[in-house]
Amino acid sequence: MPKLPKPPRNIRNREQVLNENEYESLKRGLALQEGGVLNEAEIIFLNILNSKPRNSDVLHLLGINSAKNRDYSRALKLFEKSLQVNPDNIYVRMNKANLLLELKQFESALQSYDQIIRIQPKIAAVYYNQGNALLCLNRIKEAVASFDMAISLDPNNAMALNNRGNALSSLKLLPLALDSYKNAQKIDPHIDFLNGMIVFLKMQMCDWDDLNSEVSKLMDLVNSGRKSSACLELLALVDDPSTQMKAAKIYAQEQVFKGSALSPPGVKLKKQKIRIGYFSADFKEHPVAYLTANLFEMHDRGKFEIFAFSLVDTPISEIKERLIKSFDRFIEVFEKTDKQVADLSRSLNIDIAIDLGGHTANSRFSIFSHRAAPIQVNFLGYPGTLGADYMDYIIADRSIIPDEHISDYVEKVCYLPNSYLPFDPRRARSTKVFTRLESGLPENSFVFAAFNAAYKINPNIFVIWMRILSSVSGSVLWLAEANQWARENLTEEAKRFSINPNRLVFANRLDRIEDHLERQKLADLALDTYPYNGHTTTIDFLWSGVPVLTLRGRSFASRVAASLLTTVGCPELITTSYVEYESKAIQLASDPALLNILKLRLAEKMPVSVLFDSARFTRNIELGYLRMHEYKKNGLQPESFSISEA
Repeated sequence: MPKLPKPPRNIRNREQVLNENEYESLKRGLALQEGGVLNEAEIIFLNILNSKPRNSDVLHLLGINSAKNRDYSRALKLFEKSLQVNPDNIYVRMNKANLLLELKQFESALQSYDQIIRIQPKIAAVYYNQGNALLCLNRIKEAVASFDMAISLDPNNAMALNNRGNALSSLKLLPLALDSYKNAQKIDPHIDFLNGMIVFLKMQMCDWDDLNSEVSKLMDLVNSGRKSSACLELLALVDDPSTQMKAAKIYAQEQVFKGSALSPPGVKLKKQKIRIGYFSADFKEHPVAYLTANLFEMHDRGKFEIFAFSLVDTPISEIKERLIKSFDRFIEVFEKTDKQVADLSRSLNIDIAIDLGGHTANSRFSIFSHRAAPIQVNFLGYPGTLGADYMDYIIADRSIIPDEHISDYVEKVCYLPNSYLPFDPRRARSTKVFTRLESGLPENSFVFAAFNAAYKINPNIFVIWMRILSSVSGSVLWLAEANQWARENLTEEAKRFSINPNRLVFANRLDRIEDHLERQKLADLALDTYPYNGHTTTIDFLWSGVPVLTLRGRSFASRVAASLLTTVGCPELITTSYVEYESKAIQLASDPALLNILKLRLAEKMPVSVLFDSARFTRNIELGYLRMHEYKKNGLQPESFSISEA
């Protein structure tokens, strides 16, 4: 969030001059304000205002004081009064605009920035914050133009370069984004989490130059407590739950509410139904939405009331319409501050707040630092600990978090009896018929499929894939089309291993999820990534009847596919080393009878497997919610527990 700029020091030279005593008092008040002694500063400013009720500078400083005390409504009124006296005061206008931005009143903030630009068109900070407001409104191209203007006025504005990188990344202009990040890093090597973002962006392009040294540097910085990397990028780079927890703690501390924290609300004992609030930026065309849709629909309305808090303004779509209908209340909160969202949750007496985003894009994790509910739960969106002591539980299963790794999670664990991952068996079936020919696949060759996101592919797993292709004559690797740079880099990597680039086939994105699920049935065997497994990708392949070969590691993200395979009854597809993974892939590709047995078993199990039984999953997770609520109601601290089969 933008910081309020300090007021000008040449207060004495303004048109509304104070006498000598008032001026000295004003300086004392300013020093107290800058030192954080806000109450004493307030008294001084009010005393001066009694004798000079229309002094623009005193009104301005009182507004800053109110903003620092988080009395935002009063701050805005005082800024307005100051501007009535002196409408050309750029500093007041900037503080007002920046406060509107912090309050997520983006359109009003933009109007204020436009007014400043008309008065003084060459202030880099104005264009920088204008760009931030445009980013929040998803007006990405305009945001880039604003950042460009800020940089032209101040070429050393590292944060403008950094945020320009964010905007260009959103536009999928990845090389330009990378250049912007690197230029920001040259100016300020200590920008929070920028090191990790650079590595993550390169991973999205499958650009592995100097990757080992960059990962080693990230590990060292994280282990030394530096704000070098956000959490998501580390999941695809290191299979070390201890390091991931350190990174999560650092990141969570950065997101925490800076101010006097709200005390945890108490459980309302007289309500008949437990109120569950699901918080997400992904109530849209997104894997989280597809996985959870039936869970929301299946909740027992005799025991629970279900609320959605939608954190991002998303367009209406088929899945969003379905989600809206599945909740008792679907609340759009994208224009509210984090504290306002938490206050709303508390006013609605939400008993259990479920964070479906964690440390992922647009998740607004700070909401939970305000204590949105008496019980707060980390579920689904982020595969790992969130590193915050105000998150009480994480939803998992015994495959995901074995006893020996429970100390790597800040939250207490609610162990579900099967897989922790929900599924929607009501998803539509495609009416299309796909052929290998039209999908660019050879008719009579063995097709390995790897549809995980490009950033999950690293050189260690890719070299194994190339060795598998070398051993299985004529086979092809079917990859999800990510971006042109990933495609080019993977193709070049294949050449290094003497693999004909034509043996890498890239699947174009299909508009409808049901068509994607139908088309992927053309694959013979899916190859998982490591250390960040496929989650939705894995369960989608299993639902389509395609066996998935995985490598199980130590961290949450590297154990999800093993959890799914265990639950569906195919543990022989779980390996624990690169050597075993490579050997098993070659064996399955070379033994059609063995592979066919696996496919038949999947076909038999799919209609009856607990992995695809949404009703059973819902009852089990509800038992978890009831246990959490019971602990809280009885005044007990959260503790890890296991749910027996409903």
